[in-house]
Amino acid sequence: MTVSVLSNGWMEIRLAGSPDTLLCTAAQTAMWVSLSRAQ
Repeated sequence: MTVSVLSNGWMEIRLAGSPDTLLCTAAQTAMWVSLSRAQ
């Protein structure tokens, strides 16, 4: 899994070998929400 922070503050998550964009988007949203609450 690759995680990179984009310039707009969003985290881009890529699951190696997985073309499931919906899963990546859901994981990205969940991480962003949890990070926002942590701050």
